[in-house]
Formats: sequence, structure tokens, C-alpha cells
Amino acid sequence: MSIFAAKYTRLLHREFEQHFRSLFPLDYEWFVDAMNETPAVSIRVNPTKWLGCPFSECGPVPWFTGAYYLPSRPAFYADPLHHAGAYYVQDASTMFFANAIDWTRPMLALDLCAAPGGKSTLLLDRLAPGSFLVSNEADLNRSRALVENLGRWGRHNVLVTNAVVKSFLPMGPMFDLVLVDAPCSGEGMFRKDVRALEQWSPNFVSACAAVQQPLLAQAATLVAPGGYLVYSTCTYEPMENEAQIAGILDKMPEYEVVTTQCHPGWGVDQVDIPTVSEPLKGYYLYHHRVRGEGQFVCVIRRREEGLRARIPGKPAFSKPSKQEAENILAMVPAPMNTRLVKVRGHIHALPSEHESLASFCHSLMPLWKLGVDMGTVSANNVRPGYEAALHCESVNRLPMFELGLPQALDYLKGGPLPVHPQWPKGWGLACFKGLALGWGKNVGTRLNNYLPRDRWLRKEVVC
Repeated sequence: MSIFAAKYTRLLHREFEQHFRSLFPLDYEWFVDAMNETPAVSIRVNPTKWLGCPFSECGPVPWFTGAYYLPSRPAFYADPLHHAGAYYVQDASTMFFANAIDWTRPMLALDLCAAPGGKSTLLLDRLAPGSFLVSNEADLNRSRALVENLGRWGRHNVLVTNAVVKSFLPMGPMFDLVLVDAPCSGEGMFRKDVRALEQWSPNFVSACAAVQQPLLAQAATLVAPGGYLVYSTCTYEPMENEAQIAGILDKMPEYEVVTTQCHPGWGVDQVDIPTVSEPLKGYYLYHHRVRGEGQFVCVIRRREEGLRARIPGKPAFSKPSKQEAENILAMVPAPMNTRLVKVRGHIHALPSEHESLASFCHSLMPLWKLGVDMGTVSANNVRPGYEAALHCESVNRLPMFELGLPQALDYLKGGPLPVHPQWPKGWGLACFKGLALGWGKNVGTRLNNYLPRDRWLRKEVVC
């Protein structure tokens, strides 16, 4: 028996049925029957890490190139390629928004509710060269997963902040793209998450709408002239979706409609949202009509009139000493066009052209990730950073210890490994199928394992 079937009679009763029959008057039974289906499993390939994708024979996600449906859900935790950042497990519906954006020009992007990182890693894939992403999560515990997933993805044009939206307001209209994946009543997750069923009620829907209103209004002030505001939820409630966007359009006439590319065969429902100025298009991906979970998406664009906010002051980061920089670079080559900065003892490489923006963020809120963590230097002892091992440019520029599947799993469990006679001595990358998992050091008798303890594989895996 499915989660829905088991909980339906006990939790949802007449109030639930009346409510959702009003939302789905023609296909309520279809909506309910879909609750008993097994959720689709989809992944999105990291294009800079895994060009020979073995999933290409699986069914493609129709609205996103490089994403695929899997026939069943494997044990991702036991796949070294997942730990290497070769792909991201992401629901197909959450990728739909990318069709509305012109990705050809460099942008400053802000993902305001980013954890666990699906949309942020997608942004890093789509953003044009010269772009920079601020990935924010207000919840401290969820920030940890965000940092881990972005570290695996292997890019340096990103930082992670841990702040409420209000903390960004001093920045003004600075960002070319602001993404708000708003907290919501979670109706689109009924099939996958029993908690969404347990907490649902009309009062909870109203409470979520009250939270979304100021969040979206504040986010709208951060969009630069010509920039995009992407609003998405995983609920089906007009109060949480169309009504929120209509409120912004009525109060901020400088925003205009953006039509999202949408093929009739995709099963996506387009709705007209009436506003004072012009009708607005919103898009529903219902779990009983698309191969994915529930999602609402709307994209609006700020007109070109007005001035972009400027970044005040000069970069205020500390710099590593000349000796520290030489020592770290002798072991870990920095990504192209980056500058080294030192924060809390760690040396980071971040894009030179965006150092001022990163410094401005650092002055306003806590940073959890800054570019790529190159490592630490103390008393001429260099400890390379985990993120530097997984950076996309590292594999082709550093010594490698290629591991088979059993060895790779042993490495992910945190233990030392026997040494292959052809491996180089000293520091290098422990790799699986040419993709780095982390650092190792060949000391002759064994390969010492420098995978951070909080990345160790905790579950038992049988090959």
C-alpha cells in the first residue's frame, strides 16, 4: 500500500476531498490515483565532468537537455560517480524554469532559497562564462547540504550565504536573475513526502501564503533593470502562486511578462494570471499529468529602465602571504582568472572580477562557501582542500590514483588503501572512472585517505 493510500482515510477525510475537487473538478480521481504511483526518478548530468553519459539511452526529460529518467531508483549513496559530482538527483519538474531565461549573457544570479542545491547546480550549468552565483539558505542545517552539493559540482564562480532575505536588501537592484523557490504547503510532494500530507490544511495554506508575500516583495527589489525574477513552489494553490505574482505586478509595474517555452506534448498546464497591467502566464506541472512531482513556475522580467545598484567600496578580504600563496599553488593549481583570498585560515580562489561582490556579501552575512577552498598552509605544511580536488579543472592538472569500484567504496568509507605499483608518490587525486573523489597521499606502503570525515560513506555497501 502506498503512503497516500495508507494515510488517506485517517488524515485527509472530507475537507481534503472537497478542497481538491474544487482545484481538479474534471480529474480529481486521476489526481488521487497518481498518489499511488511510484515517483519518477530523474538525474541531471554535470556537463563539465561527465561527457560520456551512460544515461543517454534512458528516457530524456523533454524540457531539459542533459537530464534523464531512470527506470528505477538505484542506491545513489553507493555510486562513486554520485560522490564525484558526475550527476545530480533532481526531480524533473524543478528544471522547467530554465526554458524562460536567456542564458547567452553573463549574469549575477541569486538563489534565495537554495538548499539542497538542485536549482543552484542547474544555474551553474546554464550561466554564461563570466557569471557569478550567490546561493543562499536561511536554515543553518540545510546550508550544510547545499555546501556539500555545490562542492561536488566543481565550480568556483559561486559562494554560499546563510541569511534571511532581509539581509540582502542593502544590496539593492544588483542581480540579473533572482530565483525564489518559496516555502509552501508542499502539495506537489504528497506522493513522495508523508509529512506534506500530515501537515496539510486550509489554514496551513493561508499561513504559507502570508510568509511568501513579504519574501517575494523583498526579492523583487533585488532584481536589476533587465533582470529576471523566477518564482516557483511545489504547491497547487492559487493563493500561494498566481495571487503572489499578481500582487507584485500590481505594486511594481516595472515588471513585465515572460513567456516560457512550453511544448503541448509536455503535459504542462499554462494559466493566465490577471493583473492591473497585462495578463501573466504561469505554469503548473501537476504530478498526475507530467512525469515528475508538482511544481508551479512563473518568470517575470524587470524592464530596462532604471539604474543597477553599484557595489560599494573595495574588496576587504585578507590576502595570503606570498609564501603561503606559493606553497598552496605548488600543490593545487588555481582555476583560471581567479584571485586568492584568506578567510578563517583557509585560502580560497574566486573569480577576480567578482571579488568585490563576494566581499560585499561577506560584510552583510555569514559565508559558508567562497569560490573554491584551496586548502590551508601552516608552518610550510600544506593541507589541500577537498573542494579543490573536486574542481572541474583539477583532474587534468594533478596526479591521479585510479580506483576500481571496490577500492572507490573503501576510499569513500574513509580507510587507507593498498598502493598500486604504477601510482606516483606523494599527493594526488583518488579517482573513479577519471573523476576525482578526494585527496590521497601515496606514502609507499599505503595510500593515505584525506576524504573529510563528514563525507565518509556511513552505510554498508556490498559490491
